[in-house]
Amino acid sequence: MQDEDNDDGLGGRFRDRQAVTAANRWARPLAALDDVQLAALALPDWVADEVRTARALSAADNFLARERSLHRIDKLVRELEDDEIARIDAFLVDPEAPLRARAARIDAWRHRLLREGEPAIRALGQAVPTVDLQRLRPLVRALRKGDTGERPRRLLDEALNVLP
Repeated sequence: MQDEDNDDGLGGRFRDRQAVTAANRWARPLAALDDVQLAALALPDWVADEVRTARALSAADNFLARERSLHRIDKLVRELEDDEIARIDAFLVDPEAPLRARAARIDAWRHRLLREGEPAIRALGQAVPTVDLQRLRPLVRALRKGDTGERPRRLLDEALNVLP
């Protein structure tokens, strides 16, 4: 058995395994993501397709095909740009963060719409052109008048779901 001071420089099985593990660190966490998290990550199509394939193979209990697919995912991720890899690594640290941030943006707009009314509706229309202002105006008016029924609040939430 050799120690670090007497290392021959040729490496060894342990170090080779560490290098392989470090290079293959994305596949299993990516395959463990659910559909919403995978969509929030916005992977390139060819990587996302391979992740879906690996998840399908997992369900079929085809071990060898799944392992090949996982190795392919790692290879595809290694071929990406460094900034894209850093974004994936940051996402995998906390996969729920983008969803929490989106929920916070929607909540902030909801509170602003109920507090300010029409000026906030116009500001939302400028910030997010895809929002349906004609549908939003009566909902905000009804909720500001004190109609606390479930329907206007639910419809307002649906209207705000177009926010990025």
